[in-house]
Amino acid sequence: MFDGPPGEQSAVSVKKLDSIEEMHLVVELQKQIWGYGSHGADYPYPARALLAISSSGGLVSMALVGNEPAGFTLAWLGRLPHTRQLYLHSQLLGVVPEYRAQGLGVQLKHHQRHYALDEGLVRIGWTYDPLRVTNAYFNLHKLGAVTRHYFQDYYGEMKSLLSLGQTSDRLWADWHIDSERVHRRLQSEAPTEIGEEWEFAIISQPRVGDASAVRIPVGLELNHSSRHLLVEIPIDFHQLSLLDNGLAKAWREILRKALCHYLSSGYVADDFLFTSSDSIRSAYYRLTRVDPEHLDSSNLGLRKP
Repeated sequence: MFDGPPGEQSAVSVKKLDSIEEMHLVVELQKQIWGYGSHGADYPYPARALLAISSSGGLVSMALVGNEPAGFTLAWLGRLPHTRQLYLHSQLLGVVPEYRAQGLGVQLKHHQRHYALDEGLVRIGWTYDPLRVTNAYFNLHKLGAVTRHYFQDYYGEMKSLLSLGQTSDRLWADWHIDSERVHRRLQSEAPTEIGEEWEFAIISQPRVGDASAVRIPVGLELNHSSRHLLVEIPIDFHQLSLLDNGLAKAWREILRKALCHYLSSGYVADDFLFTSSDSIRSAYYRLTRVDPEHLDSSNLGLRKP
């Protein structure tokens, strides 16, 4: 049983699952969280497959509030394609709606981290939608992961409560779980301030005649070379997709161009931050230029302390 990272007090417990009865609960969680198994949606991971993963070196874990299942993770042993290094591949993490924004996701990830460290692993990797503000902030700022790779339409067509006809573009989160960087984030999650010399890769503006916080992308700059760049994304992409799917697709396209260009040109996405002006919030990836051949020795703090 795991009760969260150091310094946190919570009624939530997280445990590794190892029985078929528990795996059936995970199937039900997938239905609640993403609508898998409903009409027109993809199927959930079946209980027998989950049990096989758990029994063969993988990890299926569940967060409980009291005795009530509230979230879960699914992970298995993987091998990085270029270095052949073993790592823990985190495929799914979900929390039911009524328990979101209460720290369960952090506890589930730290349960994975402790499991991986106990198994002699030093990295965990997973994919996430680059236009989901909550996931980007959680992965890069709260956990201290970094990303260097963008995959266009990674899974092909997906059918869930969140897909809404969008392509399945993904960023790769690389979590160096025993690094100086992650140890620092365990101690502090202080917000990041924008530096004076940072440059903006995407230019946006409020939509004409729209009193809401909806912004439209109007420019993309691909010639920056400063150490830090800011790449904006909509503050609520899911709501934007419901209101104006065409504008949501325009944001997807311009973000894809920006990240594919800079991540292949010596930059790493290493943080995520928010700004506020006239009560309107904006959200940004921070990209940092590094020497790709000496990434671990850069000031990203990816070496073991």
